Amino acid sequence: MVWLLSLIALLPFALAVWQWQRGQERAATLVQFDQLTRHGVLALAELPLDAYPGWQPVWLRGQAVGPVILLNNVYRDDQPGVRVIQVMKLTDSSAVLVERGWLPVARAGESLPPLSGEQTGRWLPMPQHFTLPGAVHGVAGRVDVLDTVELATRLGVPLRQGLVALSQVEPPLAALPSRPPFSPQRHYAYALQWLLLGLCLCAAAITLWRRRHA
Repeated sequence: MVWLLSLIALLPFALAVWQWQRGQERAATLVQFDQLTRHGVLALAELPLDAYPGWQPVWLRGQAVGPVILLNNVYRDDQPGVRVIQVMKLTDSSAVLVERGWLPVARAGESLPPLSGEQTGRWLPMPQHFTLPGAVHGVAGRVDVLDTVELATRLGVPLRQGLVALSQVEPPLAALPSRPPFSPQRHYAYALQWLLLGLCLCAAAITLWRRRHA
């Protein structure tokens, strides 16, 4: 029993180390975000096609193609709405997803002015949604999951990873935060909790061992 309790006590310590490392990674990402903000704006068309989005400030020039995509289940100030996304074909014949802004559910059907010309924004990783069975996958209209594979096939041109969240949005659209939505402090707090749990289990194992040998 003592040995079993001792082995179980090792698990919280391992989880504490893992959460600490996650916190360090999150903190490094936020530092990189602030550094990129100070380094100026990059031309998206000049970046490699397989470059991964890292919240870089970018500018792009091109023309919107295809219908508007409304990504469901996106909240702003606890209000449900949709993320308005459109595909933009760039001057280098690649394409990228552009987030034009956010609309509340009641206004999701409103028409928007065409998107063209030069735009600036943040190049973000694709949004990750928790979905249930029956979620709508698609490339147009209101969807729960954006099918990027089907979209790239329909476009017939390379589709860059991630999406560009525009710096300026036009009414009735509202802007969504472009800063990475995580906090290193939360992971540090989890690490501390697991560490304390591990110490408690170790103390319990030592107490049990002493009683058995008393």
